[in-house]
Amino acid sequence: MPEAVKKQKCPDCEYCQMCSESRCRLCRNTKTGCKKSQLGTGFTFGEYQEWQKRKAMKKIPVIDIGSCTDCESCLEVCPEVFKRNTETGYIEVIDLPDYPEESVDQAISICPADCISWEDD
Repeated sequence: MPEAVKKQKCPDCEYCQMCSESRCRLCRNTKTGCKKSQLGTGFTFGEYQEWQKRKAMKKIPVIDIGSCTDCESCLEVCPEVFKRNTETGYIEVIDLPDYPEESVDQAISICPADCISWEDD
């Protein structure tokens, strides 16, 4: 966003720091270059705060390949998250928008090498 636009925010933007096309005159101006919000165009400040909290709390599972004993327990417990890379032979985490926390926690708890953990995105 151009620097001049950052200084001229609508009242909603002052609170949420995110423009919404249906609420901000500056965002409707094509010269500003504002992009459409990921929330849509009619969100409230409370909805924005909740979305921001979920976005900030996103965790991803990671595998310490150096510690992995290749027991495949994670593949059996949580095949929707873990897979074997056929080229390298290593177990990897599948890239997903959200991970099933209970399933990943179960894989973490049964891993004999203790090589699976959560990492903040």
